[in-house]
Amino acid sequence: MNKVLFSILSLFAKHDGPLTSGKVCQELGLRGVTLSERTVRYYLKMLDEYGFTESGTGKGRRITEDGRYELNHGLVSERIGFIANRINNLSFLCDFSLETRRGRIILNTTFVPETKIHEALDLARFVLASPYATSNRMILRRGGERLGDLLVPLGTVGIG
Repeated sequence: MNKVLFSILSLFAKHDGPLTSGKVCQELGLRGVTLSERTVRYYLKMLDEYGFTESGTGKGRRITEDGRYELNHGLVSERIGFIANRINNLSFLCDFSLETRRGRIILNTTFVPETKIHEALDLARFVLASPYATSNRMILRRGGERLGDLLVPLGTVGIG
């Protein structure tokens, strides 16, 4: 999978409902990727063939579980470059206020199966107590809830 396919698949992971090729084209444009709607449809067809997206009940497509798995486990080098670029872009949007405890921050997130949450929290406490941790704060969200701009998959707990 190339960077464009990865970027498109990432868009699907951030949206609750189905996305049309027009919406994907618009969202990519906001991220500096200029593609025609016809080219986007070509890439969407490829994602369908890989089993990473599927047609929704109405207009548009949705990400599949295989698509989510690919985003989280595949393309390590693509993800590293994508993450570094994303952090660089997001750092300019941070506006968190310590006084009001409101605003936007950069947040590392992960999803843990509900059955493994106690084990994960024990590890997180250990890491957050380290002198190398940038913060000692953590946020948890149940499956179906939002964690930042991500929807936590059912059966998991989102940790940020």
